[in-house]
Amino acid sequence: MQTSIYNHKKSFVYLWRDRVLNKYYLGYSNGKKPNYICSSKPMMIQYKVRPQDFKRRILATGTVKEMALLEKRLLKSRREHFGSRYYNLALSFPMDMVRLKHSEETRRKMSISRKRSPSSWNRGKKLSEETCRKLSIAHKGMKHSKESCRKISIALTGRPAWNKGKVLPPRSEETKRKISESLKNHIVSEETRRKMSEAHKKQVPWNKGLKLKQLLHPMVLV
Repeated sequence: MQTSIYNHKKSFVYLWRDRVLNKYYLGYSNGKKPNYICSSKPMMIQYKVRPQDFKRRILATGTVKEMALLEKRLLKSRREHFGSRYYNLALSFPMDMVRLKHSEETRRKMSISRKRSPSSWNRGKKLSEETCRKLSIAHKGMKHSKESCRKISIALTGRPAWNKGKVLPPRSEETKRKISESLKNHIVSEETRRKMSEAHKKQVPWNKGLKLKQLLHPMVLV
């Protein structure tokens, strides 16, 4: 960190590097907040878990206008890497430079336009049987490498589960009947049984060391 920047309250453009995922974040600061990290939520999730893996470099210092224009120019040249090599997801324009407010009429038109058009291009569309079959064939046998699994694990660390706090609605009788029909006459092959047996051999039973009274009454200390 360059403390002289904060002492003089100069605006600056900075670049964060995540050495584990090899990703970057480019941003701008007006120099008024010494402890400011960035505005990227995906990066902040990772930063809070492992701050030691991040390093920041000051690219340039100057006036608010100069640094805002420089940030915009640099982001435009890196736009194709947004979301992949960069934590940046969209071009930003500092609110120190402009405060845009839409009129009530503009807001009304934007609201009507969004209501008419679907939220996503494929909303309501169904894939054909042929397309589903091709996708199934293309994805068969695909496995993540150990390095890929490690990176996915790091990327998901600290994120709450999608269903955390959600109460799923009760299953209807029709859904229960379909599940029952699909499970009838379901036979597990000998190969699958062998794999399951091998996988469970090294696992410690969840109730190991617990007494019957503890199993029946979890709150009782024996």
